[in-house]
Amino acid sequence: MDDKINAALEALFIDEDKYGQYVLGFRNSDGVLYRKINVDGLNAFVGANEGMPKHGFTNEVKDMSKTVQGCDAIFSYVGK
Repeated sequence: MDDKINAALEALFIDEDKYGQYVLGFRNSDGVLYRKINVDGLNAFVGANEGMPKHGFTNEVKDMSKTVQGCDAIFSYVGK
């Protein structure tokens, strides 16, 4: 799973920033939120929301003004 996540983030030019204001979460195939990364800036956050679906991920957080389990977005891999 990490390979898919890392490849998608790299393709989208989204870098992890441990002090970033937006938290992206990732669920594994068992539905467990197992990884969180911080990204800095609205461009990175919007880029993830728009780009991750092109790499087979879906975001379960539909309201971008709310957090779920401490994340601004939670992605699950559903395949391409």
